[in-house]
Amino acid sequence: MPCIEVNQVLDFCFQTESQDVCLPLSAFTLAVPTLLTCTGNTASCTLTSVSCTEVTRVASVSAPTGFFDVTFLVSYALTINIVNSVGTIIAHSTNTASFFKTVTLCAPDGAITACELTFGCGPCICIDDVVCCSFNLCLVIKSIFPIVLSVTGTVLTPTVCVTPFPFPPVCPPVVPTVCSNCPPV
Repeated sequence: MPCIEVNQVLDFCFQTESQDVCLPLSAFTLAVPTLLTCTGNTASCTLTSVSCTEVTRVASVSAPTGFFDVTFLVSYALTINIVNSVGTIIAHSTNTASFFKTVTLCAPDGAITACELTFGCGPCICIDDVVCCSFNLCLVIKSIFPIVLSVTGTVLTPTVCVTPFPFPPVCPPVVPTVCSNCPPV
């Protein structure tokens, strides 16, 4: 009998995080020679990098055995651009920062954790010589344990793929329907 090694998801959850970053015009680097002011200009932002790393795992005192309070360090780089009325970037600034997120997961010995991130940036405003931008993160956190399965194989015939429209939301994660003949839940 053939065997395969797969990762079993023991537990998973999601959390959202919203943050605001405000910077004075003095924190910006000019991209073109100009007088830097908010008058007549707008701002936009982009999250240029985001990472999520487990930093601690301790047995939870408020949950059953096998559950741990897992803390992740989330780090990001946010680039903010000041744009003039014709769409030219006249100044930019990159802000890097980190914060902690702690969740309680079923994560016994041998389990690893994974943190997947989706994000969006904006809106931004440039007013009174200060630029403020908001951004949102969705963290999908999993506890994974490798297991070996015994498999009896069946040859499957592929079918035409269906593309959903509009695209499904990214947060919270949507559990897909496995097949069309599944009993309703």
